[in-house]
Amino acid sequence: MAIAALGGSFSTDTLQASGAKTSSANGAVFYGLGGVRTWLVQLACTAASGTNPTLDVKLQYTIDGGTNWNDITGGSFTQLITTGNQIINVTGPWADACRIVYTIGGTNTPSFTFSVKSFARA
Repeated sequence: MAIAALGGSFSTDTLQASGAKTSSANGAVFYGLGGVRTWLVQLACTAASGTNPTLDVKLQYTIDGGTNWNDITGGSFTQLITTGNQIINVTGPWADACRIVYTIGGTNTPSFTFSVKSFARA
């Protein structure tokens, strides 16, 4: 996925489409952040179930084509244990290629329905 950062206005892109997730995973790689100066990312969780469910979401970048991934400074959301909405102002550094990583914990089949959106400006 490519993010088109527009000068003066925000480009809005979906990094993770809304859907129920029951296991941890790495999201798809998205490109086009090399020239971005302002980057806001929104986590919107509309459902949570299971016993003591937890959801951790963070952003990572790579500079070697995906062999090694690095956590982005300021790119982690506060852990969710129920529904909620968070917006972070990502401070970087980051590279042109990034992804989200989410970790789901808990027992009794924990599940979260959530989406992640990007608001970027060059």
